[in-house]
Amino acid sequence: MKETILKSLFLTMCIFACSFSVTAQDIIKFTWSVVGSQVFQFHATEGKEYTIDWGDGSAIETKVGIEGWSFPNHTYSALSEYQVIITAGSEDCLFGYFDCANKNVGSIDMSKNPSLGVLYCSDNQLINLDLSNNSYLLSLNCSNNLLTSLEVTKSVWGHNLHFDCSNNKLLLSKLYTISQIIGSEEFWYKIFGTQIIDTKNSTLFDFSGETDFDGFATVFDVKKDTVPAIVNFDYTIIDGIICFKQNGNFVVRMTNEAIGSSAEVVAEFNVNVDGIADCTKSSNFVVYPNPTTGSVYIKTGVDEMPKIILYSAAGSLLQSIQGFELDMSDYPVGIYLLKVNCPNGNIYSTKIIKK
Repeated sequence: MKETILKSLFLTMCIFACSFSVTAQDIIKFTWSVVGSQVFQFHATEGKEYTIDWGDGSAIETKVGIEGWSFPNHTYSALSEYQVIITAGSEDCLFGYFDCANKNVGSIDMSKNPSLGVLYCSDNQLINLDLSNNSYLLSLNCSNNLLTSLEVTKSVWGHNLHFDCSNNKLLLSKLYTISQIIGSEEFWYKIFGTQIIDTKNSTLFDFSGETDFDGFATVFDVKKDTVPAIVNFDYTIIDGIICFKQNGNFVVRMTNEAIGSSAEVVAEFNVNVDGIADCTKSSNFVVYPNPTTGSVYIKTGVDEMPKIILYSAAGSLLQSIQGFELDMSDYPVGIYLLKVNCPNGNIYSTKIIKK
């Protein structure tokens, strides 16, 4: 029912868009990894020609837009990744509707399709999606992909009436930016859903850019082995920087009221490191990542650069610098001692594990 109403609104939108003289020649590009007979759903202006290059060296097909919804199809002889290019034959041929859901699509380029109104690309392998040039967008469903980047622009309609980006890998900061652009009004729905982000097998993760939006503090819910973790025993959190102090399976769930109660970001950590470092000595002192394979970074709660002194486990002086970063790339695997002298007189120390 919603899709039928949406298509009716889409046709009305096409008439409206034409009245504003959208003159750029529409082009859609996408890649998919396929074999055998493949098809997508598509709409082009009735009576106008367009071409399809299927990306496998076969002849470029010329088609004419017809009333209703067309289903261009093609048969590929071998499994591979192919780039499909759909090109309007004239400036008054508009590509407003494109549906490639569940087609193993790896990328979509809509930068030269300014008349796009509806895009269904859910259940694919998309990592990035840039719709910043598509100001006529009426509806977007990009759920169930691998998106770490999603760019949208404010629609000429005021706000997106139908939006779903659930089940991707977007951080709260990205969801907040999107929510500010598309607004809070909901004609049908706006879904951000759960985002499962990639993490590394580390004792520390930096969420310092995810702590506050519009004055609303992010809620960090931390569980260890399915039960609530104990702060300052299982982990510490300072300005969004989480340091795990025990081995185990940790799940960090982040929510923020400024984005909406339905939006959450989940990060899973499998901490299994021998000799976990004590990575915090006070509420103002953080050293990360620890263990490290390269540089370590120091936060002291003040802007002035501290003096960083690195010692071997036996106490031999190895390095002394001013700054907030210490490069340990050239040091062998082992345990080191770090001393930090701050301009305000505070002195901190901790051990660093080099992997």
